[in-house]
Amino acid sequence: MKKYLLIAFVGLIGLGILTVVEYQQTADGKLHIVICDVGQGDGILITSPSGKRILYDSGPDNSILSCLSDNMPFWQKTIDLFILSHPHADHFMGMFSVFPNYTVKSYASETLANRSIGFKEFEKQLQVHDLKKQRVTKGNTIDLGDGVVLAILGPSESFLTSTSPQGTIGESGEFASVVMLVTYGSFRALLTGDSQVSGLLDANPPDVTLLHVPHHGSAYGLDVQIVEKIDPEIAVISVGENSYGHPSKEILQILGDEDIKVYRTDQLGSLHVSTDGQSYDIQAQH
Repeated sequence: MKKYLLIAFVGLIGLGILTVVEYQQTADGKLHIVICDVGQGDGILITSPSGKRILYDSGPDNSILSCLSDNMPFWQKTIDLFILSHPHADHFMGMFSVFPNYTVKSYASETLANRSIGFKEFEKQLQVHDLKKQRVTKGNTIDLGDGVVLAILGPSESFLTSTSPQGTIGESGEFASVVMLVTYGSFRALLTGDSQVSGLLDANPPDVTLLHVPHHGSAYGLDVQIVEKIDPEIAVISVGENSYGHPSKEILQILGDEDIKVYRTDQLGSLHVSTDGQSYDIQAQH
């Protein structure tokens, strides 16, 4: 009997230590941005200083779950806001594994829909979980109330109308993605989804600290003029094994010529960026 009591006591102590450690890691007054290693797709977890959690895209499969469990306390099972950059499978399919394991409180995206079976099933899940779509477009801001502001830079209404006049998007020919600027103090991160050059020009982003490279490093996501304009200190590429040639040699060359440090999830695993609003640190979670 004493043996089992001792084991239980040691277990409780271990659980207590783990709880304290995880609490200290997540309640440190910093903004945390994790570019999750989800293979050929996008999934980015944002944790604000007060503990609000925003998921920007969710990857192509259940890979997002390991990233969430690695970067959220074991007792925390709530996503405050899911933002879908655009309705392509490698950006929303991960939600089929998120919904059964986490409570998602709200959902936002652009107006575009997708006629694919996968996206129709995704929309059904939104109804099952009583999530109404909050439509976001250029000019909208989401103030998290703790110094972190999410500013929607694109797409604009006119850009959506000109590129997708029918209000739908196919599984190729992507133009419009939700381009979002995450600001905390002097730190600014630009999240781009699958935006192409025309989409970023429409968004007209400012200079940033961190650039999430559009469309997994596609040759059509950036050009020299945009990179020089936003002048990022670091660039992150969410990419996995693929047949598209991502990231392209052209984009890597542009970033290299501008002396921008590049971090890739296919080489380093998930990338954890933390900042107090002034300085920042980036760590690979391979």
